[in-house]
Amino acid sequence: MSAATALPSEIFAGVTRRITEAHETWDSPHRFVTLHWDGERLDFGTVALITADVHPGNYPNLMLKTAREAMTGDRASTLCGYALQIEGHSVVEPGPEASAQEWARFQADRIGRRFHTRPDAVESALTYCADIHGRVWGAIKRRGVDGIDEVFYAPGERASHGQMVDALLSVAIVTRTTVHGLSTINPFGGRS
Repeated sequence: MSAATALPSEIFAGVTRRITEAHETWDSPHRFVTLHWDGERLDFGTVALITADVHPGNYPNLMLKTAREAMTGDRASTLCGYALQIEGHSVVEPGPEASAQEWARFQADRIGRRFHTRPDAVESALTYCADIHGRVWGAIKRRGVDGIDEVFYAPGERASHGQMVDALLSVAIVTRTTVHGLSTINPFGGRS
């Protein structure tokens, strides 16, 4: 089985879960990782650490730069996907009974990237993997909470996964066409 062949979902789900389970040091750098299939196992290639001074809006450019290097490297033919491991804070969106003031504060904190300052914030480690066939796996580990939640999205199941995961998926599709010479696909469903 070559890197261009769609690997069983369990293989990518397993690596997504393992990266998340291994996250023990909170407030650590984020990671972007190239994933390679050697015909027998899924392996890490380049691991790019993303420090706290890198704005999330710059993640797509960093991912593309790292992916371009991998696409021209000596392991390019085994490149089959990418992983992005990040930390973040989330809060529960106000319900329909919330006041206008509560909604305004929520929106201001969301836009201002200040969820981490809220007393109701939950810190999480999230890992997303995207393969060259447009599939996305996710795993989330909440600080102080047992267990890991996992998700899987087939190509087109969700129009957007958010800026960082959309960039991860886009880099995987570029790898599909550039490295493996496979036809272009639209993994975002209805989006053009």
